Amino acid sequence: MSEKVRLAARKHLLLFLALCLFLFLYKMIGQVYNLTSNQEDVILVLSLASSFLFSFLVWFMLRSILHIEKREQKLKAWFSSMDNLTFIIDKNFRYIDIAPSKEDLLIAPAKKLINRSIYDFLPDEACAGIETAIRIALKSGSTQQLEYQLQISGEQKWFSARVCKLDDEKVIMQVYDATEKYRNHQALIDSEKKYRELNATKNKMFSIVAHDIRNPINTIYGYSSLLHSDYDDFNDEERREFIRLLFVSTSNAVGLIDNLLSWAKAQQGEITLHSKTLLLIDVMADVLAEVTDQARMKGVVISMNIPEDLYVKADPNMLMITMRNLLCNAVKFSNSGSHVLIKAKDNLNTGKIVLEVYDEGIGMDEKQVADILKGIRNTSRYGTENEKGSGLGLVLCRDLIKMHGSELQIESRPGHGSVFRFSLPGTGIVSPIQKITLKQPFVN
Repeated sequence: MSEKVRLAARKHLLLFLALCLFLFLYKMIGQVYNLTSNQEDVILVLSLASSFLFSFLVWFMLRSILHIEKREQKLKAWFSSMDNLTFIIDKNFRYIDIAPSKEDLLIAPAKKLINRSIYDFLPDEACAGIETAIRIALKSGSTQQLEYQLQISGEQKWFSARVCKLDDEKVIMQVYDATEKYRNHQALIDSEKKYRELNATKNKMFSIVAHDIRNPINTIYGYSSLLHSDYDDFNDEERREFIRLLFVSTSNAVGLIDNLLSWAKAQQGEITLHSKTLLLIDVMADVLAEVTDQARMKGVVISMNIPEDLYVKADPNMLMITMRNLLCNAVKFSNSGSHVLIKAKDNLNTGKIVLEVYDEGIGMDEKQVADILKGIRNTSRYGTENEKGSGLGLVLCRDLIKMHGSELQIESRPGHGSVFRFSLPGTGIVSPIQKITLKQPFVN
């Protein structure tokens, strides 16, 4: 039995004892005033009837209290099993009552919320949405729905709420925890986005394989077939020219495949940055070893202006791929007799090493530059000697440079060459500048 019922029972007992005392005193008074026995009997009967009636009323009251308590316990159990919060809020946006359910989702204990404004606890953005819903519900009587976010116990939660008019002064607001639903929806959106990206990557790969790589393979097949079937019909000079063309086509095919594989891995997030302290001139020596033959065959002179003890922090493979693509691009779009310059300098103000590749090639217009910087693969252009590419090289450079926390910068005008620039973390210049120039073009 609850404390309320116990108190009521005690009151009932005290009142009953008081009535008995009253009857006893009344009997004594009757004897003192010489009341007749009939009068005393009538008074006794009336008193007993009143006592029984009073006892019945008290019993009925106690029974009602017990019934109410049972209903209250059922309601508490019912609310506790519900997945939503229920608030009664008045027109001044104060919490009037809160159902005892999901208290772990409350922004503060229920006792602290009662008779306090929503603006005392909720962020302004959430309050604005709730206030608007309450005003419309009170005015029109229609049910309003809204969503808002809250920080509960250090965790971001998403809530969905329904606001209904209770009377002219109050509304009832039911709030549901929509965090799991929101996260599942967001995961579905992310999965769909990932699927679209993978599908786009697949389509681009098929397009490159079908068009860009096919050309150098066809060239290799054509010249090798001629040498195989009619070798004796050609003189030494013609054979050397065929071999040169085979070398160029093979180099283009290998470069296309390398770029394609690297780009596909970058698109799928399979490339991980592993930065190391690198001696820049050693890295560039390895890159030049791969590009030198291509430059000599076209008669393009590559100059390198880099301090001999300049160190950078970068992923060695990514830096090699980036510089190789920048140099191959410069050579591809340069005419015979032109120059390509590689420069590196230490920016003492930022602690960054700035790398630059200059060429005297055919250049690019503003749209082509903008597409590269946006990561859009340009339609493949032929080089100055009809070299075919995939259009991926510079986009791949942009992505790899971005993974180092830097940005690719391009300055270019049609017919006036191009400058490609980016920066990497460095450790400073120790020794004087080392100049390396590849001056001898390829001679048959």
